[in-house]
Amino acid sequence: MTQPETPPRRWPLVLVALSFVVMLGIWVVDRVLMPVFQPLIGQKVTSARDVVRVDILGEALRVPANYIRFSDQRRGGRLPRLDLFAVLPDLSGFSAEREADFSDTSATSPLVFIAITPREEGPNVVVRLAAVYQRHFTGAPIAGPDGLIGRTMAAGSGYDGETVYFEAGSTSPFVARCFPAETTTAPASCLRELEIGLGLTLLYRFRAHHLGGWRRMDDSVTRLGRSLLAPSP
Repeated sequence: MTQPETPPRRWPLVLVALSFVVMLGIWVVDRVLMPVFQPLIGQKVTSARDVVRVDILGEALRVPANYIRFSDQRRGGRLPRLDLFAVLPDLSGFSAEREADFSDTSATSPLVFIAITPREEGPNVVVRLAAVYQRHFTGAPIAGPDGLIGRTMAAGSGYDGETVYFEAGSTSPFVARCFPAETTTAPASCLRELEIGLGLTLLYRFRAHHLGGWRRMDDSVTRLGRSLLAPSP
């Protein structure tokens, strides 16, 4: 009597296929979705515009909730620093209409990160340009956008790989430290420092792509920072 044929064993093939699907899913999350949503991961964003009262080292601020990056800071009160975010060109806070901009991690992302901290003792950014940064310039000047001059910082200076862009001939120049791209998902960005209030520093980080619009951007950030200061009693 002929024995019935044993059905082919498909489980090994099925397991291999499932493993491939799982690995592909992990790759997609790691390489595609994570770079897209990273700015918002771990954050409970809000579009609410309720005013949050914050005190940083005795200076009072009144900040719309949708500008505040971290949910624990939206409780207000005394804070050692305040982290904000907004999007260019109008520096608006988070909203459902602009959600895609707040999730943008590309080289042209309009997202601007802002930190307000107590002002540290020591030279301000203008003095540092003349007394510190210039000592580490190397190579020929770089013609930057809209009148800016760029200078590369020397290796071993503590600013390795950075380029400082500044406005020449001004008594209160625009000065920004620009960092090279670390990876394809972390494009080049720049850091600019401002003084607001009686003793606060405002640091804002933006994509190097927007350096060409530095005049309008700096004016907008300055106005935003000053608008957050509570009126004196």
